[in-house]
Amino acid sequence: MKIYELNLQFSGKLEEKKLQEIWQKIKKDIVGKIIKEGESRKIMLAYPIKKEISAFLNSLIFETSPENVVELREALEQEEKILRYLITTRKTADIIQKRVPRKYLKRETEKEEKIKKISGVSGQIKKEKIKKPELKKKLKIKLEDIDKSLKKLLEKEL
Repeated sequence: MKIYELNLQFSGKLEEKKLQEIWQKIKKDIVGKIIKEGESRKIMLAYPIKKEISAFLNSLIFETSPENVVELREALEQEEKILRYLITTRKTADIIQKRVPRKYLKRETEKEEKIKKISGVSGQIKKEKIKKPELKKKLKIKLEDIDKSLKKLLEKEL
């Protein structure tokens, strides 16, 4: 017995009653134990699928044998109102996570970076000392000095 997750996209033109009928039929086709059922929600598709621009998204976590998954796939392919489906294996049967927009994920990482700067129980922020690059003192060299050193070098070679 393995744990699987089933994600379905139904036609957005379906009525709520018809959607529930199809959903109940699919749940009956699953041979095994249903662990978690996600909420149905209407989404706008990024691009048209079978000339549809919106869909109902449903998800389900269940436990069954691999042979039963093959039968479930055949049953899903026969249903006309399903735009797309995806069956994946899972290691654990944890809760179905809700989709979080990327812009919020970016904010969370920024918050985590700020939290890393905070130290101690008092909540004081460590002030990081910024090291200023050491400036090398420019040596003022006269042209006469350069000429003298060049002459010395040339005399040694001759």
